[in-house]
Amino acid sequence: MRRAYLDHASTSPLRPEARAAMVAGAEVLLAPTNATSYSTGQMPALELGAARMRALETGRVVLQAAPTGFSAVVDPDGSVRRVSDLGSRDVLTATVARRRGRTPYTRLGDGPFVVAATAALAVAWALPSRRRSTRRAPSDPTPAGAPI
Repeated sequence: MRRAYLDHASTSPLRPEARAAMVAGAEVLLAPTNATSYSTGQMPALELGAARMRALETGRVVLQAAPTGFSAVVDPDGSVRRVSDLGSRDVLTATVARRRGRTPYTRLGDGPFVVAATAALAVAWALPSRRRSTRRAPSDPTPAGAPI
């Protein structure tokens, strides 16, 4: 039984093997990251945001380790408990609770979100075309009060 899952692509959607690791009993997620090729803090901030999302998706603590970006301890509710400064050499220590169980996202994946987004797009597309087809042409094209 795995106690931790090593997530190498924290900015991508939760992969099937990550979901399988949660089912198999992974209790903590480890997220190594390296933003060396980015000169600003934008990509490290994006990676930290992805770690927060991953914590919410799985209901697990995420430990993010970065030689150049943000190292962090992210709680299962997505809150950042500890974070290093960008580019600093820090060692973060924290006692973390190991968690088990499944969240709706680890159970269902992206399916419900894809269906909901597709339905929303279909409704948004259908409404304007329905309004266009139900509009009637005025019987008198001359606006009221206009000089003839």
